Amino acid sequence: MEGNPYTPPAAELVAPHRAPEASDIASRGQRFLNSLIDQIGVTLMGLPVGVVSGLVAPGFIEEVNEFVLGLLLMFGYYVPCEAFFGRTLGKLITGTRAIANDGSVPTTKQILGRTLSRLVPFEAFSFLGPEPCIGWHDRWSGTVVIRTRRRREA
Repeated sequence: MEGNPYTPPAAELVAPHRAPEASDIASRGQRFLNSLIDQIGVTLMGLPVGVVSGLVAPGFIEEVNEFVLGLLLMFGYYVPCEAFFGRTLGKLITGTRAIANDGSVPTTKQILGRTLSRLVPFEAFSFLGPEPCIGWHDRWSGTVVIRTRRRREA
């Protein structure tokens, strides 16, 4: 039936993925703010854990290795935020998002790789190289952080 006004559209619902260009990649300043805001987010998430454990089981944090507790908080922040929402609080505020190198949504494996790679000592210094700003946890997991808002032209 040609000309049927009730025929559903034939267009694809999802836009095809494209690899990001250098101008799409988040700046060093955006990445620094992401890190700063996300560290505050992890700390704020840990406050209720510390208060509740102090009230319910006063010796719990001394018994559990603080490093292990920090790992659990870090994984509890980054993995759900990036897996369910596609961004962390820092990325939401700075207008950035983590994507796979081919422009698609990162897989759970890539998100876990990003989070694990943040544990490498001196990983934060990997952002001090030349632009585009791609850190080790981006390279090793096959992801990149892009801008979701357009730059204002001067």
